[in-house]
Amino acid sequence: MKNLAHSASLDSEDKDAPSKPGIKHLARRYGLRYQSSNSNASNAVDLQAAYETVNATWGAILCCANLIYHAAGWLEAALTASYKKLILDVEILQNMMEILQPLDCSEEALGFAAMASVPSGGHFFGAEHTMARYESAFYRPILSD
Repeated sequence: MKNLAHSASLDSEDKDAPSKPGIKHLARRYGLRYQSSNSNASNAVDLQAAYETVNATWGAILCCANLIYHAAGWLEAALTASYKKLILDVEILQNMMEILQPLDCSEEALGFAAMASVPSGGHFFGAEHTMARYESAFYRPILSD
């Protein structure tokens, strides 16, 4: 399987080479994998490392990359690995995976029957619909409070 991630770069001498957005569309059209990276230039696990990783990861996700190289634990443009950065990156990736989950708009998920069953002035804490979902309704990060 051909990999189109490095077929053309911004500093390529080949003027006929497709641009990065063009490569993404070619990969999708011909069923080829498209890989990207979310590397950062930070020397330490700090705010710079976090925001560069978040922004680069969103770029990789929004361009529909099939594989994100160096997705967790890398610093200094993948010259250094860090266990602290690995935990931070797993948190970022897990958060993005949760954000990208399809929204369930079914009758059961929206809970119209539960709303109708609770009288005005009542509460939903004891409703069967709430009890069935309260443990799994919200995303629980592994690192952040």
